[in-house]
Amino acid sequence: MNLITVVLGAEGDREEREYFDSFGDTVKLLDWCFENYSYRSVVEKGLTVGVQPVLIDGRRGELPLVCAEEINALVPNGLDASQLQKTVTLGEETLSAVPEEGAELGSVSFTDGDGNAYGTVKLIAGGEIEYEPEPTPEPKPGMSDQQKKAAMIVCALLVLVVFILTLALVRRGRAAKHRKSKKGAPRSGGKR
Repeated sequence: MNLITVVLGAEGDREEREYFDSFGDTVKLLDWCFENYSYRSVVEKGLTVGVQPVLIDGRRGELPLVCAEEINALVPNGLDASQLQKTVTLGEETLSAVPEEGAELGSVSFTDGDGNAYGTVKLIAGGEIEYEPEPTPEPKPGMSDQQKKAAMIVCALLVLVVFILTLALVRRGRAAKHRKSKKGAPRSGGKR
């Protein structure tokens, strides 16, 4: 990194041009610069900054995107790099196939709140595709425990009613058979 300072209007002997205090002002400028700015990494290589939508074999998902390289810049010492604004530009809106390792999928630019640009880097795949979960079929409505108990009671009552009706029909049949047999049987002790 090179720093260039320009000092205009320095105090000194202008007629003899022997001494001007531009060096003192230059030192002040350089000290101010180093106290307030530093050249450092603003964006780390591998930083995840977005996702690439995918639609492969009818399944939707997202592929994490990471910075392919780092960005170093002269920045204010108080700058929080995590607060930089990211502008992601994708090569394709939705991928229909798994990209090759290291393939460029887009780019990302970093700026601060004042619009100062710090750089643009390529985006590459940063992991495995995370697919949306398969839709689970709606559970078939089943009976609650109370409904099951009520159904068992109703079934038991129906069996009891059928049993009672069967008994009644059997009794009736026997009674009818008994009457029939009485009609056809000879009477004892009577006239012939």
